[in-house]
Amino acid sequence: MIKVTFSAEYSERSDDELLRLASDRSSLTNEAAAALDDELRRRNLTAPDRPVASVDRGQSADGYRISPILRTLKFSGTLLINLLVAVIGTAIIDTEVRRAFPTHTVSAIVWKEIILSVVCAAFIGFFMWRTWRSAAAKWVWVLPALWFFVGYLTISGSPNVWGRLWGFSSGSVLAAPDARTFVAFTVPLIRAISYSVGASISSLIYRPTVAPSDGC
Repeated sequence: MIKVTFSAEYSERSDDELLRLASDRSSLTNEAAAALDDELRRRNLTAPDRPVASVDRGQSADGYRISPILRTLKFSGTLLINLLVAVIGTAIIDTEVRRAFPTHTVSAIVWKEIILSVVCAAFIGFFMWRTWRSAAAKWVWVLPALWFFVGYLTISGSPNVWGRLWGFSSGSVLAAPDARTFVAFTVPLIRAISYSVGASISSLIYRPTVAPSDGC
């Protein structure tokens, strides 16, 4: 049988998973326990004193109760951080890549922005979930979707609403109103959806595995 490398196994786990393993240390082999201790020290984590079975729902692995308000605030904060990374981080990479591929027509400019936003945001979302393992990354699209709906309502009385939102109604020149609506409402939505898709794919590929119970 192929021997499992415990150090590599535990390095892929989240902090909560490691703390739960540490709370049930009796089920681990000596090799697994030693590797777990090394990973806990590397992350500056302290193993809980009581078994995981006694941890109530709504409590953290170290036994402290986490209120619903704090959980909501933590999720909201993480969601906003991921949203900023999805929109601003993508813009930084997008800008650098765009300079290498100059375009002159409105259609080419719009399609280049869409394609680069999709690719760059999905790439960032994939690796951000792999690093943070935060469920909030999968829900980044919600706020930009609401914002896009607000944008739709704002210009709903104008002719060719969808053309303005997608930047295709300007003919040969990207007019200011179309540019503003496209950049303000559509681009953030594209980046957020792509970021969430990238994070979701990453969560499927790097799904936590069952903790090894022996040294084989």
